[in-house]
Amino acid sequence: MPGSSADPAPPPHLTPSKVMPGRSHHSGPKFDGKPWSLKRFLTEVHDLGFDKGLSKRQMILATLSYAPPQDYELWLLLKSATGDIWDPFVAELCTLYPGSEGDQKYNRENLDALTRSSALVPMTNHLQFGEYYCSFLTITTFLKSKNRISDQECSSKFLEGLHYRFRAELADYLHIKEPSHHIDDPWALATLYESTLFVL
Repeated sequence: MPGSSADPAPPPHLTPSKVMPGRSHHSGPKFDGKPWSLKRFLTEVHDLGFDKGLSKRQMILATLSYAPPQDYELWLLLKSATGDIWDPFVAELCTLYPGSEGDQKYNRENLDALTRSSALVPMTNHLQFGEYYCSFLTITTFLKSKNRISDQECSSKFLEGLHYRFRAELADYLHIKEPSHHIDDPWALATLYESTLFVL
């Protein structure tokens, strides 16, 4: 409701065209508190603010209004939060969330945790596999961009993330599909993906 504590009325110095959606509104930018989603959140606020004709100061105020409740007071304490320059505000905000800058967004431990947890659950349908594959690609694409994992390791880790029974079924299918494939040669990730969909 307009005027409620959840969505305070816009300041009088903002014209109707400059009003940003409230924090609880479905169209309002959301930040889940995870480092890897901070930059995307800030980009959404900036782009929306630009479309609304907001000044940099107003964009900063809008960003503060979208802060997670548990982090709101901390964001207010940032020195750059009182200014009107966007880039220093973004840089200082990122220091509160190590890993948000990009170079440390994902690491090998994240990949190991994903494959371990996925391998515990029997693979039964395309939806389940799609969720695993999407998470797997998100991490490995980043690691490959930083030269922290090879294509061969990616294929090996992909298989590690499959339940042992399904992994055995997949191995049987691959042997039938390409009987001349040497056991020590890695499979291409694209082949593993297509074969997994077929076996499912």
